[in-house]
Amino acid sequence: MRPFKPTSKRPHSPIDEELFLRAARTYVLRRFPNPDRKGCPTTDEIGAMARHEIRQSNVAGRAEHIATCSSCLSEYLAAHEKWKRRRLYWVAALAAAAVLILGLVGISWLRSPDPGPALISPSSPDAGQPDTQQQVATLNLRPFEVTRGERPAQPPAPVLTRANLRLTILLPVGSEEGNYQFEIRDEQGVPRIRGTALAVIRDYITTIETVLDLRSLNAGSFTLVIRQTDESSWRSYGLEVQ
Repeated sequence: MRPFKPTSKRPHSPIDEELFLRAARTYVLRRFPNPDRKGCPTTDEIGAMARHEIRQSNVAGRAEHIATCSSCLSEYLAAHEKWKRRRLYWVAALAAAAVLILGLVGISWLRSPDPGPALISPSSPDAGQPDTQQQVATLNLRPFEVTRGERPAQPPAPVLTRANLRLTILLPVGSEEGNYQFEIRDEQGVPRIRGTALAVIRDYITTIETVLDLRSLNAGSFTLVIRQTDESSWRSYGLEVQ
């Protein structure tokens, strides 16, 4: 007679848990329709929550609503997935760029000959001093609405100094992280300065840090236009240079 052997209990695999969570999400997306969008947060609020731009202590009521509203949950999941893809893309791009730069530096170092004794040139009043000194400045665009194609009219135009600036740009609420293009155009719409920069979220504010040399401009009124590289339309802001 064979001895009795209890049936082994296999723990649920990660695949089983994944299937369960997928089924639960599908149930919520279908179970709580809200075609009239009663009591729903705005699209900007849902997007900010999906991108973790709002503190957890400030989203309790809205989080409960999203969890029981099929329309809001669908919008939240789409925004969160887009945000994750963007972050993964930029992390991978920055890592690849760092590896490439290190490789180029290593190759240059290996190939460079011994420079020998350094030659000392005659001293001058400016010897050892930088050609220009950068001024630190901040351009706050947060009071402006995120509009495209035309200049917001409510706040007064921000002011920048005609100098070589180390500039911090605070983008309007709702702006996403990513690579941005910007231009400063004169009153005839002719681009006078062009540039690109990376925007990142710092303390819940989408921020660009760049160097902007305005010494070639005359004092007067200009237009700052800015957009993400994958967008076709520009956002326009009035700008005064003094």
